[in-house]
Amino acid sequence: MGNQAEQLNVSMAPRRLGHANLFVSDLEISSAFYTTVCGIQEVFREPGIQAAFHSNGNSHHDVALMQTTGQARVGRDGHVQVSSGRGSVAGLNHLGFEMENERTLVAAWERAKALKLQMRTTDHGMSHSIYVFDPEGNYLEFYADMIDSWREFYAGKENQLISGDWSPNPASATEARRFTDLFVPDVVPRAANHPRRLSRVTLLVDNLPHMAAYYRDVAGLRTVAGDVASGYVVFAGAAGEPSVAMFSRGDNKNGMHHLSFELADEADVDKGARELAAAGIPMVSRIDNEWKKSMVIADPDGMKLEFYAPRKGSIPEPATLPADLRFYLF
Repeated sequence: MGNQAEQLNVSMAPRRLGHANLFVSDLEISSAFYTTVCGIQEVFREPGIQAAFHSNGNSHHDVALMQTTGQARVGRDGHVQVSSGRGSVAGLNHLGFEMENERTLVAAWERAKALKLQMRTTDHGMSHSIYVFDPEGNYLEFYADMIDSWREFYAGKENQLISGDWSPNPASATEARRFTDLFVPDVVPRAANHPRRLSRVTLLVDNLPHMAAYYRDVAGLRTVAGDVASGYVVFAGAAGEPSVAMFSRGDNKNGMHHLSFELADEADVDKGARELAAAGIPMVSRIDNEWKKSMVIADPDGMKLEFYAPRKGSIPEPATLPADLRFYLF
């Protein structure tokens, strides 16, 4: 992919992990699952690219779902959002990282352009974005919100294509901060879980040194636990909260291992577990340590989803955890 990661001192420096975009084998089944089981309600449809957007109120989406197809997804004015051949099987499309503002995003774009980093830019109407592939093919979005009310934007754009070309302009880039940490989560009353937001992702990688250097130097995340020699690294964004965990994959398949959704408290973990059991939804894992209490389920395509309540303890060393729980470290 051109220059080596350690030479690409781009430092996007996002605040946090904002959302995940997933390819799913049946959009209707998955959208219903993420609403009624995961408790993340659908807030917008974009039929032209076969996509549904789900949010718990903190942002325009915590999860986006796209129907699998081998065809290109084309937005407004012919803008290619997903190229032909990508998204033919269920799995991760991209991870979206929230930036401080447009000026921070455009400054990173200028550094990336000067270093000839391959990237794509998009105007989503409600946000501006830069997209890059990491060294192992995971697609990363860095975005800045551009409007004050994403709900009003969605209401005025129902069933329309919303994404097109964007030409970053350093002269007009705004410093306005349009994210909020103070929000009342939306609740789906009939759902088994009631998460506040998506907050973490765990990746399994082939080349941990190369990938860790990329997420440090290009993504601009900082290490808060682990190191390459230990076989894992936990990264945080500018907001200070851990957002990405990365492990050497060993005998496992590389790519996304699981997504993690934050719950309000431990009582919500127990309540969710009871309701999932009553609904006949199998549990993949339960975790209970000084760092968190959580449960893990799988979506209709087998992608693992963790629902956790944080605790104030330190992130444990993976070697202290049972082998089947080590990838659920943080």
